[in-house]
Amino acid sequence: MENKNSGPALSVIDHLRELRSRIIRAALALVLFTVVIFSFTPAILHWVEEQLFPTWQLYVFSPAEGVIVQMKIALVLGFAMASPVILYQLWAFLAPALRDKERQAIRGVVIPSTLLVALGLLFAWKALLPVMMSVLYNMTIALAQPLFGLDKTISLVTLFLFFSVLMFQLPLAILILGRVGLVSRRSLARQRKYAILGIALLAAIVTPDASPVTMMILAVPLYLLFELSIFLVGLTERKAGSTALAGTSVSGGP
Repeated sequence: MENKNSGPALSVIDHLRELRSRIIRAALALVLFTVVIFSFTPAILHWVEEQLFPTWQLYVFSPAEGVIVQMKIALVLGFAMASPVILYQLWAFLAPALRDKERQAIRGVVIPSTLLVALGLLFAWKALLPVMMSVLYNMTIALAQPLFGLDKTISLVTLFLFFSVLMFQLPLAILILGRVGLVSRRSLARQRKYAILGIALLAAIVTPDASPVTMMILAVPLYLLFELSIFLVGLTERKAGSTALAGTSVSGGP
């Protein structure tokens, strides 16, 4: 039996063998990058401390905590650096089962998604983290003398970075929903006032002090990302309409 995308059809055993091979390659890449980065984690930690909280004194509360924090950082950065290899192995395993249009759709989101990840990290590092850390510090010293642990502080930084990256994927997620017909530019525009209300509530919940300035730092980018989503969905609809019109003209021509 032939498969038009991948040639001869593979048996279940062949698929399992290929899956095992792909998983092993992805795991080796993750281990390799993690081990390499681990030797640089002390320098990375010192740099993060100088950039985000130069006046803070961080503490460890067990002999193993410092090593555990270094392992966490190495694992997170190792996964980030190995992600192209991991995604490629996933793509190589799934691609033969996809249609040409599905392949093109997935390829079309790789570069925008990577760009949005970079923008999310940049926003978190330059705007979100400095403000949030300053707010949390001021709120803490107003109550008691702080004694910040290294592990929990770095975990909080990682959480903010992850939230920012996830937030910046919003336009891409809505664009995909638009491509499959679940949302439209018109429906999104009609929900704008509810989106503004939801963004304001989210900003009030996430920001620790709920001050207008802190809320705006989070709410404004979220709203701009929502407007970008509307624009991208509308652009996709116009492109699809032009393609359909061109196809109609060709089929209806003399």
